[in-house]
Amino acid sequence: GRTKSLNLVEEAFSNKACIAAVAQRDPSVDDPSEDDLYKVGVVAKILQVFESPNGPKTIIIQGIKPLSLVRLIPNQKYLLGEIAEYPTNDFDRNVLEKQEFNATIASLVDTMTSFMNYSKGTVQEDAFRTFKKLNNRVFMIYFVAATLSLEMEKKQQILEIQDIEERAIAVIKELSQALQITQLKSQIQKKTKMQLDKQQREHL
Repeated sequence: GRTKSLNLVEEAFSNKACIAAVAQRDPSVDDPSEDDLYKVGVVAKILQVFESPNGPKTIIIQGIKPLSLVRLIPNQKYLLGEIAEYPTNDFDRNVLEKQEFNATIASLVDTMTSFMNYSKGTVQEDAFRTFKKLNNRVFMIYFVAATLSLEMEKKQQILEIQDIEERAIAVIKELSQALQITQLKSQIQKKTKMQLDKQQREHL
């Protein structure tokens, strides 16, 4: 990671402080300006930091609520910015207590569980273990969206959906597609293994 990002992560993690997480339009830009960043991000809590002896740090964050990036403030140590609230109904009790929303979250959990079962042995296992510990439904939606291997533009589109139920449905749609691909890969691998085993027995 970049020095400024690592400085921020280390300081926030040690102080148990939240950070403002915004995506970069072009990851190849080493020192992004305001125009290089998306205007909508999230207030986030750093859950875990994994250090690899020969590789970059892996950071798992928990999105808490959306934010709008107003402007960057010059700072040498890390990217500092002025932020504002991004209007959503994420914490509207009238929405969160609806039967339809609860059913949507149940579908999200079921689909994610199936995805986890088909993805055992992958680099995503640390993320899956974290998901199992989540008990906040809003956090679940953010976490799953962040975990999926989607183009940044698609993740940003999901983040900017202001209705929590619509955002959850969009995440389930992408998760379901990822599950279908994972299931298909598993079926192909099993079929290939069976064919190889059969050829070996015939050879013997």
